[in-house]
Amino acid sequence: MSYGSVLAGMAFSHAGNGAPHALQYPIGAATHTPHGLGVGLLLPYALAAARGAILDRLAILAGVCGLDVTDASEADAADAFLTWLDGLLADIGIPATLAEIGVERADLPRFAEMASGVTRLVQNHPGPTDTASLNAILEAAWVGDRTGRKPGRA
Repeated sequence: MSYGSVLAGMAFSHAGNGAPHALQYPIGAATHTPHGLGVGLLLPYALAAARGAILDRLAILAGVCGLDVTDASEADAADAFLTWLDGLLADIGIPATLAEIGVERADLPRFAEMASGVTRLVQNHPGPTDTASLNAILEAAWVGDRTGRKPGRA
């Protein structure tokens, strides 16, 4: 885990962080959850929200993760990666929804507003980052809906 953490730190020191990190700041403060747990929980929802803008990169990640997507369309490969990610997060014990870590649904708009002020992070998100879009990510993460896929952690 330490080695993985070092590699992740080296990677995002060059690439930057995105919406999941910005959204986790107010959520972590309110729920006292570790930053990595919250970011892991939010990641698939943020990726699903940006899916259209990053379809090619998600498809590449599917191949990097060893998924057999050779004959798959880019969209199918991207969905295979998102499903794989759901399974990985479940395997390592990351909760599937914000409700599971004690987030109150009524707090979502306030958290989205707070996160929108962390511009150095939200500006790196490839999808829309206005407050309404950030709130939509949080709403999806609260109910467990990854843009209609509702994988239930396959």
